Amino acid sequence: MPSIISKLIFACFFIIIRADDLRENKLEKYNEILENSSRIFNGNLYKTITGNSRIYTLATSNYFGEFAVGFNNGSITIFDNFGRYKRSFIVVSSIEPSYLEIYGIRYFLNGDIGTTGKFGTKIFSNSGIQKMYFDSCCHSAISVLTNGEVAYGLSSFRGGRIYIQNPSLASPRLILSHSQYYGDTIRSLLALANGDLVSGSFGSADIKIWNTLDGSLKQSLLGHTRGICSLILLENDSIASGSYDRTIRIWNINTGTAIKVIPADIGDYSFNLMSLLPSENIAIASLDRTIKIWDKDNEILIKTLYGHTDYVTSLAVNSNNFLVSVSLDKTIKIWN
Repeated sequence: MPSIISKLIFACFFIIIRADDLRENKLEKYNEILENSSRIFNGNLYKTITGNSRIYTLATSNYFGEFAVGFNNGSITIFDNFGRYKRSFIVVSSIEPSYLEIYGIRYFLNGDIGTTGKFGTKIFSNSGIQKMYFDSCCHSAISVLTNGEVAYGLSSFRGGRIYIQNPSLASPRLILSHSQYYGDTIRSLLALANGDLVSGSFGSADIKIWNTLDGSLKQSLLGHTRGICSLILLENDSIASGSYDRTIRIWNINTGTAIKVIPADIGDYSFNLMSLLPSENIAIASLDRTIKIWDKDNEILIKTLYGHTDYVTSLAVNSNNFLVSVSLDKTIKIWN
């Protein structure tokens, strides 16, 4: 028959184990709450930063916990995820104001920053030292491929073209012809995990998927009736495209078919760019000076964010799950 001492030892052991179980359950529940809360986007304005010139573009780096903003005075400013100033550097100096405008920014995995505009395409170190300069005119979109190469769009009398180039080499490895429309502008480039590249342009309603190994066209996604302004990657081998026809289309890139078409009803206005929120909803930068949040699964507008006083030109989600927006009103807004 167990002694009183052994019973007490067993009872204490059971209490300790039970307490550990409760703590573990609470910890799991707490972690679940944290994970879910990080995916909830309330749309509250966290901070407004006022710049010194109009803004067309920004990009975020999850690894470095920062975002870069391209000002139309030819400079880039880096902020941390909370909007605190880190550093600035000059991209281009020119007596012609339009050549100062920065149209695209992308981070490389090593922290280098690629940027594009009428001045061409340049690559800088994270600290702002220029490393490479490609061409001298009329570049419009930029993306970084999984192999570290840079893809950038060129607008010319030959139509919308895409150059794919090793950042350390002086000449492009591939030149892709997206369209033959005179002066067409490549508006969006999206790098896929398998190395392919998706392109969309202002003058063509077609979305094209390229094999970047040999430059062959894998498929064209047909359905939009006007040019493409934005492309973003979704889950489960799908992408979303935003068009000047005021619709958002969700595509299965394996089959090339549209899964759904969302009429983005924004009155007489179009929109500039989209971003995927942690909740899997889609935020669009609208030319009516607002940001609209769409539930892509139920195809409904769930929230409109007000605050900008001019066109909203770009959006990005940083590693804190804050939505960052920039505008021609010279401001940067951070939303949580």
